[in-house]
Amino acid sequence: MSDERNFRSFYYERVGCRSVEEKKSLEILFRDKAWDKIKIKQFCSRFSVPLVYRCSVWKFILGVIPSQKKCHEFIMEERKSQYLDLLECLKAMKYVTHDSPKEQKFLEMWLLEKYNLAFDRNEQLKLEFHQNLLAITRTLVGTFEDDVDVYWIAKGLFEYVKTWCSSIPQLIETTKTVLKKEDSLLYNHLEECKLMNVIPFNTWFGRCFSGVLHDAALVKVWDKMIGGSYRVLIFTCTVLLITMRRVLLTCVNYTQFITCVQSVNNETSEVIVSKSLELWSIHGRSVMSSPIKEYKPAPTTNYRRKSFSRH
Repeated sequence: MSDERNFRSFYYERVGCRSVEEKKSLEILFRDKAWDKIKIKQFCSRFSVPLVYRCSVWKFILGVIPSQKKCHEFIMEERKSQYLDLLECLKAMKYVTHDSPKEQKFLEMWLLEKYNLAFDRNEQLKLEFHQNLLAITRTLVGTFEDDVDVYWIAKGLFEYVKTWCSSIPQLIETTKTVLKKEDSLLYNHLEECKLMNVIPFNTWFGRCFSGVLHDAALVKVWDKMIGGSYRVLIFTCTVLLITMRRVLLTCVNYTQFITCVQSVNNETSEVIVSKSLELWSIHGRSVMSSPIKEYKPAPTTNYRRKSFSRH
């Protein structure tokens, strides 16, 4: 049976249907009366979550629904009631209207629930951390259809990002180390032109690359992040820069750099995500198990030359 399963996995991957096997593996985990969070997070760290199950998987990992499957429907009804209460409260306070952007509504609902909603909320929403959360929510709004699901997933993501956002300086330093190892020519050019100091690393990491990469591609990175591997963002950042290397090597000032990185289209986003997950699969385990600033490149150099599209 093991040999048959291995052959089937190999066959699916060769014909481009790897997701078929991944979907079946996840469905096996879903059959249990009580879902196992450790196993489902491990699944997220190894595979991209099938589109049809992404909402359920993210809600479970982020604590929106419990492990007991029979309770899911009841819990979501309760979540919906709480969502409507918060929304009606904001409307009564005239903080939001029907035309208010959804991401603004959801962030203010979260702040209200946390007893942190300020009287001058417009100034409050201008804070960098809140701008980051607005960008994250904007991606979720474009990913899931049900507003209740979006709010509760956003709320879980807000709390999760808060647990590691203080590590962003370390993530940035590790990204520089990885970039130097993977593409020393590009790294040296960015350093010599003093562009390394103007790259919006804090914004990219704080927003988990929302607004930088297209949503359909980005959520595959977020599968890993929500599964507990937020350091996958290191490799997303590295590959983003390497993929744009041909143009970046011609940049000598901040304006040229920003124009370059703002031109990431949907197709290029897919390439970046694919290559970053490939790099993560090689180096991710060592980065997770060692101090975040340490990084050891793969023993082969051929991989790096073949892996990246030099646009």
